[in-house]
Amino acid sequence: VLLRPLPFRDPGALVRVYQTYQGQHSAFSGPNFVDYAHESRTVASAAAFDDETFNVVGTGDPVRISGGLTSASFFDVLGVQPSIGRGFHPDENEPGKTKVVVLSHAFWQQRFGASRAAIGSPLDLDGSRYTIIGVMPREFDYPRRVSVWMPLTYDTSFTVGSRGAVYLSAVARLRPGVTEQQAATEGATIGKRLHDLDPDHNAKMGITAVSMREAMVGNVRKPLVILLGAVIFVLLIACANIANLLLARSSARETEMAVRSALGAARGRLLRQLLTESVLMSIVGGALGLLLATWGVRLLLVLKPTGIPRLDTVSIDGPVMLWTAVIAIATGLIFGIAPALQ
Repeated sequence: VLLRPLPFRDPGALVRVYQTYQGQHSAFSGPNFVDYAHESRTVASAAAFDDETFNVVGTGDPVRISGGLTSASFFDVLGVQPSIGRGFHPDENEPGKTKVVVLSHAFWQQRFGASRAAIGSPLDLDGSRYTIIGVMPREFDYPRRVSVWMPLTYDTSFTVGSRGAVYLSAVARLRPGVTEQQAATEGATIGKRLHDLDPDHNAKMGITAVSMREAMVGNVRKPLVILLGAVIFVLLIACANIANLLLARSSARETEMAVRSALGAARGRLLRQLLTESVLMSIVGGALGLLLATWGVRLLLVLKPTGIPRLDTVSIDGPVMLWTAVIAIATGLIFGIAPALQ
């Protein structure tokens, strides 16, 4: 959750943009977002999105799903395109245009059996017929647990309506060389101008920018770091206990070591033997831990605890196995050296 790169192109250039009210983050109103996207010079492109729920009827059993209403530029800003089909055209945000929809990979599998024939097929959402134009990659899940994306309609009320109706989230891609702080500083300036433009609806408001990573994992960073620290201390306690057991065992093996030495075994050879035993024991422990972790991750994905972002991407993969091997060998050497020297 904290270490793996976000599944977007050049994620370091992505920021979440917020309206602020008395220092607290809030959503954008439609007119304020349009003005911000037009006036900002630190941002290369910006997109707004909202979420709603829809009833799916027609093919298969009726289900209720979560949908994302987005600017046509949404996938371009994030730097992710459908793995099958296409994304949205700019004019598809305009009212009266053809109703189109892009599916998540999971919903495509569940509803259409992962058939490519789904492209161009109709999808009935709340009694309105949409045409399926694309399927997103498996790892794409933004906003979280959305099953379909469709264009957000830029109608008259959106562009000139009340600035007090705040409901839109916003994401932006910074221009090369621009920092998050520079974007936040410019946002504050734009926010002040919008306040002067409409003080009734924009009173005490501002605009700020936060890195995409911080916006996605900021709330869980501290608990996960604390949990990781607890795991490290448990590992150290376990290793200290094993080292004490090996020290006690070494006293019972003094006769064995004396016989080996008398038969010509050098101190270095005896040291290598004892370290090999320690590392072997540590590797076996690491393998058992990896097995338990595999089962634990499967259980975690079944339980799907709320509040943990990117949970669907958590898995026991090559880097995890390599890290486990490094930790097992290192602990075997470090905590086996004292008993071996004894």
